[in-house]
Order: sequence, then C-alpha cells, then structure tokens
Amino acid sequence: IALARAQVHDYCALKNSLLLIPEVKLVLQNTVDSDLSRVIQDKLKDFSPLVSLLTAAINDDFSDDHIIKKGFDKELDRLRELVNGAQKEILQLEQKEIEATTITSLKIRYNNISGYYIEVTKPNMKKVPENYIHQQTLVNRTRFVTQELKDLERDILRALNEIEVVEGAVFSRVKKEVLEYLADLRQLAHALSYT
Repeated sequence: IALARAQVHDYCALKNSLLLIPEVKLVLQNTVDSDLSRVIQDKLKDFSPLVSLLTAAINDDFSDDHIIKKGFDKELDRLRELVNGAQKEILQLEQKEIEATTITSLKIRYNNISGYYIEVTKPNMKKVPENYIHQQTLVNRTRFVTQELKDLERDILRALNEIEVVEGAVFSRVKKEVLEYLADLRQLAHALSYT
C-alpha cells in the first residue's frame, strides 16, 4: 500500500486486519499485564474511520468487476446507471420505431464493427422513413441508423469510457486517504520494533 502497488484485495485485507484491533486491545487490557502490553495499547489508535472508508469504498465482492462500491461516488453511480440502463433505452427506442413505422420485425442490434443499427427486412423497405440513414445492405435485410440512435450510442460509449476514468480517480482518492492513515500504522510498527 505504501508503495502504491496494492490491489483491491490488499485493501480488503487491510480492512479485515483493522477490524481485529478492538478485540486485540481488549485482550491486552484484560489478560496481559506487562510493559510491552501497555506500549501496544498506547499505540493502538482508533482506526474506525479508516475501516469505515474502506468498507464504504472498496468492493469486496470479487465476482463483481467494479473496484468501488455502489453508493460511494455519485458521479460513478450515475455513469453506471446510464450504462446499465442502456439496454432498456435501446429497447424503448426500438419499440418507439416499431410504432412509428409499423414495421413489427424491426430490430435494433449491435456489433463491434457497425455499433448500433436498425435492421429492416426486405419486404418492409417501403415503410422505411426518410430520416433513416442507410448503413449497409445485406441479402434479406438492410441496416440503418438515425440521429437519435447515434446520439444514444455516443452517450453509452462515453459513459463506458468515463466509468474507467472516474473509477480510477475515485480509487486514487481512496488510496491517498489510506496513505494518510498509514502514518499511524507505521508509528505502531516502529514502537513494536523497539519494544
């Protein structure tokens, strides 16, 4: 952590270790009567603010790819909701286009090359509105885009890119706060090494 090389699991391990300090302090107070015990007790500070920070910020569910927990940073949550809600918005736009064109087989699809596109089968080509921009003709279907679909795709892609940047910045902020607390931990380690 001090060398800024720690990963998420290291911060989780730090939190779990710090959670044990109150118990250690209690054991030392109740069972051990020695100079070493008193020095350790004096140096064992209240690390609950650091534990609270790590509990609130660091995602300890390793099945989830996110580093930062939901609810810790509003901007990060907003971007995640935009990305997670994107499929719902795409489906709503698809339904809107089906109703506007009466093309019941109309589909909005995505691929890595074209991005999002509206797919219309050959028998429905006469119903395609003028605002549809031709993208690609295939054997039995044609792909189109609209300005609204382009704008939605741009917002989704921007949010995906911003999530990484914002999450990285939030994680850096948490790391910096943890480093500030590390001074207290270093004092404890220093005191124990001379005792």
